[in-house]
Amino acid sequence: MAGSLTGSLSLSTRFQLALSKAVKQRCDEMTTIIHDCSARELHTIFPLLLESLFGFNNSPGWGLKTVARQTHPIEFQALRSFLSPTGPLMAMVHKLQSDSYMRYEFLVSCLPMPSRHSLQEGIIPLLYSNKLSYQTQGRPPNAISLNAFEYYLFHFAYFIVYPKNKNQNLWAFPTDYVYPSVFEDYMMYFLPFDNYSGIISSTNLSSPTHSPQSPYNRQSPSFSSPHGNSMNTSQWHHSMHPKSPTFGSLIRGSMPGQGRSPSCKAAIKPDTAGQEQWKSDTFVQIFAEFWLNQNSLDQQDRTLTEQFSENFLPSPDHVRLVRMLVKHVHKFVSSLKTTPITSPYQQHIDMPLDDLKRSIIPHILQKKMYAFLKHGFDKWPFDASFRVMLETWLSFIQPWRYAEDKRFNVLEKKESQDKYASPQWESVIIDRLLFYTTLFIEFLPRAFRQDLSSSKNAYMLFRVCKIYAQSNLAAMIEEAEGLLYDEATGGMTRPPSSDGSYIASPRPPSGASLRMQVAELEGQGFIYKPLFSEEIQRLIEQLLGKIHHAQSTLKSLSSTNGHDTGGFLSLLGFQSLMDFNNPGSSSGGYRDPDGFDEPIDVKKVDTYLQQSMNYLSIIFKVEPSNANDSMISWDTTSQNKYDLMNSCNQPDTINGALTPLGRYQLINGLRKFDVVYQGDPDLQPIRSHENQELVRWLYRVSSSINKHVGPKLEEWCSRQDLIGQLAKVYFNPPIIASHHSCLDPAKSSPATLQRIANLKPRLSLRFLANYQNIGYLLAFFLLCYVYGIRLEFAIILLMFFVLFYGLTKVLMKSVQVKR
Repeated sequence: MAGSLTGSLSLSTRFQLALSKAVKQRCDEMTTIIHDCSARELHTIFPLLLESLFGFNNSPGWGLKTVARQTHPIEFQALRSFLSPTGPLMAMVHKLQSDSYMRYEFLVSCLPMPSRHSLQEGIIPLLYSNKLSYQTQGRPPNAISLNAFEYYLFHFAYFIVYPKNKNQNLWAFPTDYVYPSVFEDYMMYFLPFDNYSGIISSTNLSSPTHSPQSPYNRQSPSFSSPHGNSMNTSQWHHSMHPKSPTFGSLIRGSMPGQGRSPSCKAAIKPDTAGQEQWKSDTFVQIFAEFWLNQNSLDQQDRTLTEQFSENFLPSPDHVRLVRMLVKHVHKFVSSLKTTPITSPYQQHIDMPLDDLKRSIIPHILQKKMYAFLKHGFDKWPFDASFRVMLETWLSFIQPWRYAEDKRFNVLEKKESQDKYASPQWESVIIDRLLFYTTLFIEFLPRAFRQDLSSSKNAYMLFRVCKIYAQSNLAAMIEEAEGLLYDEATGGMTRPPSSDGSYIASPRPPSGASLRMQVAELEGQGFIYKPLFSEEIQRLIEQLLGKIHHAQSTLKSLSSTNGHDTGGFLSLLGFQSLMDFNNPGSSSGGYRDPDGFDEPIDVKKVDTYLQQSMNYLSIIFKVEPSNANDSMISWDTTSQNKYDLMNSCNQPDTINGALTPLGRYQLINGLRKFDVVYQGDPDLQPIRSHENQELVRWLYRVSSSINKHVGPKLEEWCSRQDLIGQLAKVYFNPPIIASHHSCLDPAKSSPATLQRIANLKPRLSLRFLANYQNIGYLLAFFLLCYVYGIRLEFAIILLMFFVLFYGLTKVLMKSVQVKR
């Protein structure tokens, strides 16, 4: 009955009913529709399906970015199976691909801004060379024509840069969510690490380089089970992978039972392999276009409005996906295997995708990746979220981390690759020189403007220094710079290196390609700045001084905040009983200056900074003593003032003026000017956690006692015996203006300084007006009442506790003095 009812419904009705169901049932219904309908019928719902799937045009979407493996396991598996490279949706693409006349329009307004500018200027990028349809002669197109495979990948890649999704940052662990997991499956399928082990799949798609009448167009395979019944998503996924949950590669073939004997491997037809390779090539080009080409470095000829509209800042999730792509591409390229020629009659046969492995980085990714990273270094906010951009850069410049080396076993492999870059990578470093030099120089201003006493900022600096300190890396970069200067200047000598020597070792003949790379990435008018020049050496010396200054700040903060103000009561949870003597103190200990909640391990941060200093000294051959003497051009007066203000958590200033770092801290709420009470602590404004009437009454009682026994209190506090030590514990000590924790004499009136300086030892009972302390006292007397202790004995017991606290505090102080 249900089957006959379903058969009587129109395709549009079935499609709308499927979209109204839950995710799991929706995927199953769409799988049935894809199986039952022909390519011509699916052609009408394909754009609507993608629009609903990715949430475009105010559609809620299917939760590709929010459905997680841990919280929604059923929906996660259903979506991943439905979108898998061998799943129902891709089979729908294969069906639609069988007819070369089925084309789909993608709006030019959704393309990256540099591509839009090129199309408006009449310059057609290679990716769009056969996809433009000019409806009106002389006008730029407003849409491009794509086949089903390209149309789906365009939507998939555009999803992460879609304005509604761009500002979301959800993926702490990307592979726990649907979209990154499916993207990883696509990379494993279209960019496999291993070579094929069978004949190329018969599920061929028509190449975009051919016309619709291309003879290479073939019918896609039938989308049905062996029993002729429709399958749901899980059954489809199981039938495609009967033995392993992993996906097959594009070259192996995605249908079971298509394996051939090893003798067939060398019998692959070149034209068939070429048809399959364009899918992998198109896959990389589309993601490089949408994810890496959102900004352009040549903005000199743009108007201010165009520059502002082109200023696309990727989200952290976007950058995480780019890093996944970078790491996979490195492994994909390193899987290229060359067979040694042992005989003059032996012919070298390229395996499928070998050409793509050689060209994917230099011809597809390199220029766009450079613009992506450089724009991120320049525009990313000065906070800890820059870590994702930094790690993407570090992954790109370390291809040896992802290369397999059979000389090492599993245990030795990671250790060997983390320690150094072997000389065999010198040609790679030469081809990507600007990634190692110009981007490092771009990183230096960020290191200067960040607070290096922050644990996250210190760790980012440590990561960069550790990688550049790998054995052979600095030497190979210096050799590459020498090659650029010696050949680019036509015989002119290059500037001396940081140690005053000249590079005279033989170099590979790559100077011309290196100059072409610089011109391609930066333009003809770019002036290259050597990494190992005297100018950069002076910057490194200043950076070492800033690191040394951050270490001094850490020591002063740890000594100030590590001072014991609670003594024995802090062990019992009564820290607030003594906090009234130090209104500016915080019971939470030293906190991260960037505002994060977790406490900083001062020793670990100091270790990061010290190792960064050592690495920089080794890389640039700078003595740390010279950097300590310079202290990045901060004089002693401004240094001391910086320490005083930093201890009060105020913005960075020099000689009373806000620095660029200080302005950034104020704008982003990282630091603020503390409104500090600079008078008598007993007369400070009443806080919300204090009882107003008790504060006033206790102040009058304290003032009366101090008036009558003030000289006696001063006499007791001046004694050096046990009585004097106990008096210093129980009574407020005298306050000296120059030692006030947050008092700036330059910003205080003479009357305030005089009044503070005249404060003598005195009794203060204001802490009894604190609601928390009142609660402690009530709880104490309630406990005494429960155990039947009379009031007078309870008071005596309380006085005993107070005496015991004072003796414990004196004992602990004497032990600290002896140490």
